[in-house]
Amino acid sequence: MLINKVLPAIVEKCPMGMKIGTIKIQQDDNALSHIKINDPAFLQAVAQTNLDIQLYCQPPNSPDLNVLDLGFFRSLQTMQEKRNAQ
Repeated sequence: MLINKVLPAIVEKCPMGMKIGTIKIQQDDNALSHIKINDPAFLQAVAQTNLDIQLYCQPPNSPDLNVLDLGFFRSLQTMQEKRNAQ
């Protein structure tokens, strides 16, 4: 999935010669279907893109570290509370 779908989409959005920083891909919850951060096929595919793409894994079972729980869902809840108050 990462090699066949995500990397080509990133390359399509970042034209050659465009100066960008490190692109970080986070894999939530370390599910068994996710690849390891040092997967040889992934590293080889990234090397062919000429982009600085790094893979990160969120520790398993750590809702206190989940970015979505800390920010995104809380902002949705706030928006809903404002809408219900009107």
